[in-house]
Amino acid sequence: MLNFRWFWRGIWNLSEFTGIGLGRFAPFVFGKMIGRRGKRVDMDDDK
Repeated sequence: MLNFRWFWRGIWNLSEFTGIGLGRFAPFVFGKMIGRRGKRVDMDDDK
């Protein structure tokens, strides 16, 4: 399996450098950056 941690770190660093925040995607990108599997948590309560 390919290791894409460097890619996610690049996304994080680009976000920090440019000042464009990741918003709600920050936890996902951070998780990928440290090597955890992405698990989306749906915050919508209209079920």
